[in-house]
Amino acid sequence: MAAREIWEQTSAPQRDAEFRLFFAVYGRALQAPGQFSDFLDHVVADWMNSLRDTQGPHTDPATATREATLTIATIRGLLLDLLATGDQARVHDAAHHFLSRLQSDPEQSAGCGTVLCVPAEVSTIRLGRPGIPRCFYSL
Repeated sequence: MAAREIWEQTSAPQRDAEFRLFFAVYGRALQAPGQFSDFLDHVVADWMNSLRDTQGPHTDPATATREATLTIATIRGLLLDLLATGDQARVHDAAHHFLSRLQSDPEQSAGCGTVLCVPAEVSTIRLGRPGIPRCFYSL
């Protein structure tokens, strides 16, 4: 599943309540890490591992980590902005610009050897919601 498809699915207005809850839980976990250690252990790691792996074996590990971190942080930030402001046009424009820049990166143009793809085995693991990979909930 491409990052663009994930963005389109997660930023849809009908998903607002779901992601408000996600960010509320995330905030609570940061306030009480002892109570939410399992959540905190997976909230970044699952997605980070998937994004690093999709960049392929020839990508320098430091570069893969940097690209994965930037992608996770950007999508989370854009979702927070969208939920806070409701400004669909502005936030979607920024998201599409970011995703286009990733897609046009000449160092990462070999199919799923980019941060734009999630491996098939990850995209088929669902958490109760059609179309959203389990690892997104770790986003």
